[in-house]
Amino acid sequence: IALSMKAQGLWKEAGRNIKRAHAYYKKAKDKKGIAFSLWAEGTILRVKGDIAASISKFEEAKDIFSDIKFESGTGYSLCGLGGAHRMAGRNDQSLDYYKQANKIFTALKDKFGIAYSFCGIGNAYRMANDFEMAMEYFNKATKLYTEFGDIVSHSYTIWSMANVFKMKKDLKNAKIYLDKAQKNFLKTKDSRGIAYCRLTNGEIEYMQGNLKKAEKRFISALEITDSFNFALEGCHAKSFLSIIYGMKKLEDKRASKRKMPFIDCYKKIGVEIFPVAIPYNMP
Repeated sequence: IALSMKAQGLWKEAGRNIKRAHAYYKKAKDKKGIAFSLWAEGTILRVKGDIAASISKFEEAKDIFSDIKFESGTGYSLCGLGGAHRMAGRNDQSLDYYKQANKIFTALKDKFGIAYSFCGIGNAYRMANDFEMAMEYFNKATKLYTEFGDIVSHSYTIWSMANVFKMKKDLKNAKIYLDKAQKNFLKTKDSRGIAYCRLTNGEIEYMQGNLKKAEKRFISALEITDSFNFALEGCHAKSFLSIIYGMKKLEDKRASKRKMPFIDCYKKIGVEIFPVAIPYNMP
């Protein structure tokens, strides 16, 4: 129930349910259950945007899974750490975690885990601006996701591919992939995914010189992030708007003087990178 709520962006309700589950596992002294609930809490905190706390939960889960020698749990905890470290701006660590996870999943012949880690490796290369390697791994992930029909996870891979094209200024292909991702996110009612698509669409409009349309896209993304309290994506929306407004309307005086849009917004949630220009390689 908690993970289903998380998938819909309802992280507060998800958090309450996973804590209840954790309490049951703890009472039963079920180490695998305890670790699983910690891993799940890490994923929920990542959706919330509390990246520092998310990393802490994934580390706790990984330590327990490793102690009880449950390889699958260790692999998924490593993937969680890979994603959270990417969000935090620690890309080298992210790549290392995803590669470790991929080795485990390959040995276990876990197709979903392999696809998931391929996508993570691709994103690490994307953040390092190695777009050729990024697309190689995204294509590997896509092949597997298509094979077993996973729409939800595949949609984030498609969004990542759109961002590769965006960064390469191939806006035609960026839009094609973005439209595919957005269609899937709407189908699965993934509010966080929809917010990401609105942010990227806003960037594309900005790059095409359509400032008013870009502003509308960013405001609509901000409405979703405010509605669901998505901290990280909210920071992105505010930063993009501050770039459009010339850092006059949305920023406080101290932030304006530093020439760093909403740096405090990111610092509060344990994130070290933030947009100062468009296009931005969103983690």
